Amino acid sequence: KTGTVTEGAPQVTDVRTQGDWTDDTLLALAAALERDSEHPLAHAVVQAAEARGVAAASALPAATGGDTPPVARPAAPPAVAEHAQAVAGKGLQGVVDGRSVLIGTAAFLAEWSVPVTPLADEASTLADAGRTVSFVAVDGALAGLFAVSDPLRAGARETIAALRADGRRVVMLTGDTEQTARAVAESLGIVDGDLRLDVARPSTVLRRTSTLVLAGSREQLDRYDELFGVDRPAVAPVVIIGGGRV
Repeated sequence: KTGTVTEGAPQVTDVRTQGDWTDDTLLALAAALERDSEHPLAHAVVQAAEARGVAAASALPAATGGDTPPVARPAAPPAVAEHAQAVAGKGLQGVVDGRSVLIGTAAFLAEWSVPVTPLADEASTLADAGRTVSFVAVDGALAGLFAVSDPLRAGARETIAALRADGRRVVMLTGDTEQTARAVAESLGIVDGDLRLDVARPSTVLRRTSTLVLAGSREQLDRYDELFGVDRPAVAPVVIIGGGRV
């Protein structure tokens, strides 16, 4: 989906926070952890933080004990992310300024026993609008969420309609949640049967597409097992309308 039927240039459209967190402190936190990622959604978060002038600031609320109110840290030195680890199709975990941070799906946070119930309704509304929602947790507590939208490519719907009119089957692969994926698919005129959800890893993309796509030469097809390490599928020609990533 991303970069194929969409522009591949997502932007942060919404930020929601919990407790003492503000839009700026949440984005500063997320940008620190996302900065070294190559994923388009990570770039969107970093760009949003830079646009607000908080990308380099260590503006996170300090950890508190008892009834002591949180105190904002000074703008310098910059926030430092450590031990960042991406979990394909789920999210990102790491340490920012000494605080444990999770960014990702509701299911990912649930694995760490962090419920997203307080923001579930807002997340659902955003997903219905075709936006990709990422939740943020800090030190085991929900801090907020941000939503990202990647505009559709000009002419994408018309191109898909033309391909289908020519007898081609167009399948959209995406790692988005079902709600978000269906909203995007509806806007493109793609029917439910032509959605492939939960595509998280390159190996999954290969398995899903290899049953549909004959890519490259006949020699490559004959060496399929050797090249890809999986059984040769029954393949059929397909038209690729973009070179994006899921």
